[in-house]
Amino acid sequence: MEATRAATQKAARERQGAIMELSRNLKGEADKKKLLEALRENTRLTAEERAKVDALTAHFDELNNRRYMPSYWAGRELGALEEERQYLEGLIRILGDTRGARLDTLKSELESLNEAYLDVEPEQAFSNARNLLRVEDRIERVGESTFSAAKTFPYQIRRSLLCVFVGFIFASIVAIPVGILCGLNRIFMAAMTPFIAIFKPVSPIVWLPITLIVIGGFIPDPNAFQEGMKNIWILGAYEINPAFLASAITVALCSLWPTLVNTALGVASIDKDHINVARVLKLGFWDRLTKIVIPSALPLIFAGLRISLGVGWMVLIAAELLASSEGIGKFVWDMFSNGSSDSFAQMFVVVFVVGFIGFLLDRIMIIFQRLVSFDGAPTAL
Repeated sequence: MEATRAATQKAARERQGAIMELSRNLKGEADKKKLLEALRENTRLTAEERAKVDALTAHFDELNNRRYMPSYWAGRELGALEEERQYLEGLIRILGDTRGARLDTLKSELESLNEAYLDVEPEQAFSNARNLLRVEDRIERVGESTFSAAKTFPYQIRRSLLCVFVGFIFASIVAIPVGILCGLNRIFMAAMTPFIAIFKPVSPIVWLPITLIVIGGFIPDPNAFQEGMKNIWILGAYEINPAFLASAITVALCSLWPTLVNTALGVASIDKDHINVARVLKLGFWDRLTKIVIPSALPLIFAGLRISLGVGWMVLIAAELLASSEGIGKFVWDMFSNGSSDSFAQMFVVVFVVGFIGFLLDRIMIIFQRLVSFDGAPTAL
């Protein structure tokens, strides 16, 4: 096994060296075509070698697996088949209507690259040839794909954290300015109070379908949107799609109220002596806001942010479960639908994971709250 792996790695290094040497000595179209063929041959041989190593690995794994109870592996196989069925159904829903359009787009891109390849400068030929092969590989994968691979639990945790922070930021951007206006103006506060009382108790189960409909109206082509998001740093690795946005907006709509109310309370309870000093010093509106109002209200603002983050994390799991957004909520639903013998245990593990992450988020917010609190005021139970 190790000898086969070492031999394939050595052959791959030799081919790569020959390709690099060829790319440094391009003199005409014939050399460019020869480079492209060499890259294609290298890709083909690499795939064959990888398949050979994978087959040997699978054979050794099969020999090792014979030591275990057949019923255990039968249960694992049943669970794997059930997961495959779920992902096949998801593939049919997602790719059923768009596969042809994606193939047409990729083929058009391939034709453009083929036309431009022979006209590029020699120093750009290698990178252009690699791009051309990538498009060919994407066409093959889109045309022959069977089902989406299952996401790992750590990936789903990271995606859930990203989603809750996006929703938390949205909520803070809305809640803090509105809360400041409510605290500064009694008339505006009186006008906002009915809206707060009406929308604050609305469940995420009600908000989520509304956000899905609205986002669907603004994003008619989810696949094009997802491809565009892949070019954004950090976000590109997490497959940002309309379901992710719907979950984040639902988190924002359900978690902004504690921050809004606490901000309004913090601004309204500022010591009147501070306001009078600002008037005596003839400070402008922005100076009063940035030097007196916001610093004085920061402890209560951060208390509201702490509550909002906890509410957002609690709401997120339900939103992901209903929106089928790849996160912890989706993991819970997959385990519930799977029905295998260890699904209940895995769901119970999720309970502790969610609780522990919520505890860490709360501790982090307490640290920030203490940094802006005065006179050693208590910030946690």
